[in-house]
Amino acid sequence: MIGWTVALAVAAYLAGSLPFGYWVGLAMGVDVRQEGSGNIGATNVWRVLGARAGLTVLALDVLKGFAPAFWLPEALARLASVDATAEHGLLFGTCAILGHVASPFLRLKGGKAVATSLGVMLALTPLVGAVALVTFAVFMAVTRYVSLSSLVAAVASAISVQFLSDSPAIQVAYVLVTLLLIYRHRPNIRRLIRGEERRFEFSSRKEKEGGREDALA
Repeated sequence: MIGWTVALAVAAYLAGSLPFGYWVGLAMGVDVRQEGSGNIGATNVWRVLGARAGLTVLALDVLKGFAPAFWLPEALARLASVDATAEHGLLFGTCAILGHVASPFLRLKGGKAVATSLGVMLALTPLVGAVALVTFAVFMAVTRYVSLSSLVAAVASAISVQFLSDSPAIQVAYVLVTLLLIYRHRPNIRRLIRGEERRFEFSSRKEKEGGREDALA
C-alpha cells in the first residue's frame, strides 16, 4: 500500500505542477510571467490575454486540484485493495496544491494556488467549497479586489469546515492551506494596505489596446 500511496502522491504533485497559465500564454505568444503581475494564475492571464484565456486557465487549475483529490483515492483502493478515505483525498489534494506552488516545470516556482485549493475543497467538502465560492463572489461584487476576495473566501472556508466536516485532518489542513494562501499573497496584502492594489476589470489589456487602435483607425 505504501508504495502505491507514494506513487499516486507523486502523480498528484505532478498534476498540480502543470503550469496551465504559463502554457496558455505561450500558445498565444505571451510569457505571462513577464506581463502584468507576473503570476501564472487565471487573474493575470485574464488581465493580459482576455476572458477566454483566463476562464480556460481557471477551469484547468480547479480541475488539477479536484481530480487528484476525487479520483486518486479510488485508484489507490483498486490498486492496493484498501478502503478509499477522505484522508487519502486530502493527501493527494495537498500534493496537487504543493505542485502548483512549486512547479518543477518552472524551477520550483508557481502560482498562489487559490483555484487549485478550491478544486480540492469541491472534491472533499462540496459545501465548504460552495461557502468559499459564495464568499468570493460577494466580496468581488463589492470590492473588485481578487486578492482580498480570495483571502476572505479562504478564511471563510477554514471556519466553515470546522462545522461542515467531521474529519480533524481536513479541519486542520484547511486552516494550514488558508495560512499558505495568506503567505503567498504577501505582496497583495502590502498593496492593499497602501491602497495600491489593482481592482479587477473584466476587459483585458489586450482588448483595451485593441479598442484604442480601433478608435485611432
